[in-house]
Amino acid sequence: MRKFLRVTYYIGGGLLVLLVALIAFSQTRLFKSYLRNLLLNESHSALMGTLSLGSIDGNLATGFVINGLSLQVQGQNVLATDRLEIQYDPLTIFLKRVVIPTATITRPQIFIYRSADGTWNLSGIVKPTPSDTTPSAWKIEIKRVALDHAEILLIDSVAILERQCGLRPQPSQQEIDYAHVSLHNVSLVASVYIDGNQQKVLISKLEAESVQPEFQLVQLK
Repeated sequence: MRKFLRVTYYIGGGLLVLLVALIAFSQTRLFKSYLRNLLLNESHSALMGTLSLGSIDGNLATGFVINGLSLQVQGQNVLATDRLEIQYDPLTIFLKRVVIPTATITRPQIFIYRSADGTWNLSGIVKPTPSDTTPSAWKIEIKRVALDHAEILLIDSVAILERQCGLRPQPSQQEIDYAHVSLHNVSLVASVYIDGNQQKVLISKLEAESVQPEFQLVQLK
């Protein structure tokens, strides 16, 4: 029994030293550069758009902060944010689960656009997977994802063209123009759960201010 306890003690101590070393290494510039390149390479295989990342701070124990992030689809920004902060539970990875207690996106600008052919820009972000692909065994749970001081611009060019052609009436001053919506100081709190082909999003808070359509992420042509 003493021998077993001694072996267990040494194994536990060795794992602890290894964990501390990994956390220390994760704070180095070399690891953060590796992590940044890994995220960009993975985005190329999963996304149709182009992902850009700024500098990365943090470590494996406390989580990471990405200072500057943008996503472009066909040369137009869909998302741009000053800061993305992610805290997670690293131990759940061994159970094929990714548990993120908190993900905070600070001052994001989100651009949603439907072109004249009826295609939404958001529909071209994620690359389609074959129908016969086996669902992933990984589970992803984001317990709290928050948008802080977000700006959202939505333009539906199909509805705008139909108005110009007389196929749809112009909205009155008392109505919301759903073809051109600009929201300011958006505050959103939600939770996300992904298990194979099942996705669930629960919104617990949503606040926004409607403003005149002066904010734009891109110059529309």
